Amino acid sequence: MARFNPPVMVPVGCKTAPRHLFQLTGSTIQTRVLVLIMVFSKFTRVMAVALTGLFVLSAGPAQAGDIQAGAKVFKKCKACHYVDREKNKTGPHLVNIIGRTAGTLEGYKYSKAMKASGIVWDEATLAEYLRAPKKYIKGTKMAFAGLRKDADIANIIAYLKTPE
Repeated sequence: MARFNPPVMVPVGCKTAPRHLFQLTGSTIQTRVLVLIMVFSKFTRVMAVALTGLFVLSAGPAQAGDIQAGAKVFKKCKACHYVDREKNKTGPHLVNIIGRTAGTLEGYKYSKAMKASGIVWDEATLAEYLRAPKKYIKGTKMAFAGLRKDADIANIIAYLKTPE
């Protein structure tokens, strides 16, 4: 089992951190970075911890959608759907779509396939439907071909989840 030997600082006559950093003997790059962080002020250390946390969190498998980007993607949908008022167009309004059972909105004439689907809209079902509506529910009236990019789908779902 290897022992940790802390780096030895070699005095160089100047108290600036970068010069000391490169005067370390027997140290690795990781050790040099740690020493550099310790030398700087408390604020810098707090920022280093925050940035490290940010990097760790950003490496997660799932990324939440961007609401503003979703608003841009929704421009493809707004010819047929409202998201900000409970009024139907060619398609049904999408106010409070999350948690709604497909084909049940009063005042809109759904296809038989949509009524019979029994789908309750959540993030997963919306994502699959928006990717390829006609494949997901064969016989749907929705003419839109679908969204190709996963980021666009995540963004539009984030937009739909946000109350206006």
